[in-house]
Amino acid sequence: MCLNRPDGPLFAGAAALSVTALRLAGGRSRPFATGLLLLLLPVALSTAQLVFRLVYYGEWVPTPRW
Repeated sequence: MCLNRPDGPLFAGAAALSVTALRLAGGRSRPFATGLLLLLLPVALSTAQLVFRLVYYGEWVPTPRW
């Protein structure tokens, strides 16, 4: 989702925050490490997509001109 939609990182962050909050409320060990681990792949994919756009198009947005 992070490769195709610009709001993908938002949903991934909300999911990681929810899991972290649930683990924290449940008293489980290392809730913040789990949340950060869940964010690792979406952040990597979003960063890779951004780097590709900057290299290929030379712009932050893939279709900035009409």
